[in-house]
Amino acid sequence: MKSKLENCIHGNALVYQGRGILILGSPRSGKSDLSLRLIERGAILIADDLVRIEQENGSLVAYADPEFQGLLEVSGVGFIRVQGHSKAILNLVLELGQETEDNRLPRPQKFMRYGVELPQFNFNPWIPSWHARLGVILGNIGLIVNDEDLSQPLLKMKSSQ
Repeated sequence: MKSKLENCIHGNALVYQGRGILILGSPRSGKSDLSLRLIERGAILIADDLVRIEQENGSLVAYADPEFQGLLEVSGVGFIRVQGHSKAILNLVLELGQETEDNRLPRPQKFMRYGVELPQFNFNPWIPSWHARLGVILGNIGLIVNDEDLSQPLLKMKSSQ
């Protein structure tokens, strides 16, 4: 018999600007708070605190526990009902934490589960520019450069004839 917690991970999952986002972090790191701020900006909640992840057709899919679908725990308030879906394909992972000099210009990270790889970013949800930084990440998935890329010209100039 399959355990109810099998394939589950401690985190939150949402759909924001058409992208599935998995938010990871230690307890009280701000996962639900960041989720609430994104929901205020149009995100749709998949799961709060406990996300079931499955591999389907080469993608990672986040699922909500049906008993808690659409419920978000707001610290100091309790559970509130928000717009929620039962599942979403994941596109990126945000690992919440404080910025350090080591992750100011980080090497690209990957989240790996069931043989599927997703881009993962260290993310500080408490800085004033959090929303702008998330916009940069969402707008540039697949375009983020690493150290090796910087040795090549970023723009190829058209030679004049």
